Amino acid sequence: MGETYKQLSERLHKERSERYMNEAIDLIIASTNSGSAHKIAISYPCLYSDTLKVYDTVISKYPDFADAWDNRGWILRQLGRYAEALISHDKALQLKPTNPFTTWFNRGIILELLQRPAESKTSYQQAINSYNQLTPEQKNDPENLYLRGWVFFLLQLYPNSINSLQQAIQLQPTSWHLFNWVFPLFSNFSQERIYLCQQLAKSLDEYPHNIVQTDYAAWQKIHNFWCKLGQQWEQLNHWQDASIAYDRALAIKPDSTEAMEGKKRLINWSF
Repeated sequence: MGETYKQLSERLHKERSERYMNEAIDLIIASTNSGSAHKIAISYPCLYSDTLKVYDTVISKYPDFADAWDNRGWILRQLGRYAEALISHDKALQLKPTNPFTTWFNRGIILELLQRPAESKTSYQQAINSYNQLTPEQKNDPENLYLRGWVFFLLQLYPNSINSLQQAIQLQPTSWHLFNWVFPLFSNFSQERIYLCQQLAKSLDEYPHNIVQTDYAAWQKIHNFWCKLGQQWEQLNHWQDASIAYDRALAIKPDSTEAMEGKKRLINWSF
């Protein structure tokens, strides 16, 4: 008798999980970038539990692998296991991870979730100290600049936060950090949001057109960012800037439903 649909689904899921785990383990062990499986898990939250097993396996073989401990902490945080996550990050710091700046940052987030604000603030301050000790190349990494902006915001050092985010936007204007947390963080800071929107518009305008024209993924991403920027301008009641953003999106993708709907909203607002 053949497999039932349920049995087939369960078998395929198991095979996929095992294949993912084996590939991820090999990738982490072979690479100096232990965040490989961690990055996969960001895109596929259903794999958090599997990714945790990956890091547990790697750590059982290489208990002094600091970055594996660090990324294990991140996964545990996504699973809501904050106390265990804190232990993992502390272990990573003890073993000296590749980028202690992000480890201190993640540790601070967990301490906030554990409602330990004083310790969280200390961890954020340590994150800034660690950033200052990075190599010039690491300091100019847009990912680190975005996170530094976040840390400064959490420390209520808003001008420093804006400065760091401005640098990050100039280097990487198409980072989803902007719409995942940067603009939400500044939702009650109108002038700062306006400034960040202006910086983003400037950077998107300067994005190499030859890349946009030849790289479909870049083309689609720039279009999406213009649309999202238009929505930010709408929220700020900057109708003309919103219209320009939607026009930029339509110039890239003339049949853009999102941009056309944005333009329609602007017409309605004008009456």
